[in-house]
Amino acid sequence: MNLGYKIIDQYSYITKEGKAKNNYYLKRNFSKKEIEKTKLLQKGFLDFEQKVRGSDELLCNCIQGIKYYSDKGYIWWVNADRSLVDIYYFGNEYDEALVNGLIEYEFRINLHRELMRREKLNRQFAKRFPEIDGDYHGPFFFAEFALQDFRKYYGNNIPYYLVRYYEDYLEAVEGENYPNRYDFFENKLVLQKKLTRHYKL
Repeated sequence: MNLGYKIIDQYSYITKEGKAKNNYYLKRNFSKKEIEKTKLLQKGFLDFEQKVRGSDELLCNCIQGIKYYSDKGYIWWVNADRSLVDIYYFGNEYDEALVNGLIEYEFRINLHRELMRREKLNRQFAKRFPEIDGDYHGPFFFAEFALQDFRKYYGNNIPYYLVRYYEDYLEAVEGENYPNRYDFFENKLVLQKKLTRHYKL
């Protein structure tokens, strides 16, 4: 499974070519199958939210625009800047699109959670990891909160590819000597110490 969305098209909707693409993406007559697959994915997102936070609606609309196109898969039209448009691809199959959409959803939610509680979270981080310098640890909390939410959703059966995704994310952003290993027993990210890297993907 490929994790994370990718951009598969970019254009300006004021150009001749861009106008044609805009018609394709925004004025499409969706088939019954496409509508059903889109509804199923949106229901999957809502099921996640209900199970994790008990909410009857999504907390942000960042993934509500994902639609199924039979010739492209699950995509999202995003007006990125002025007349510029990005087309994000989340996968061709339901399971892949669901996980990739939830990764994006969790990132947006946890970005806000961390921003609203940054001072308190940085104090907690300094207490948990006194050997780590710095006064900003947003990426750590984006990853840890997401893993904790996925643990609520999957229980003890959280797919390891999700754990590895966030471990790799922190390693890429912060480096190897940073808390970037998920401890299933503690349901927290920890410094490696004796905890070894799980099997390679």
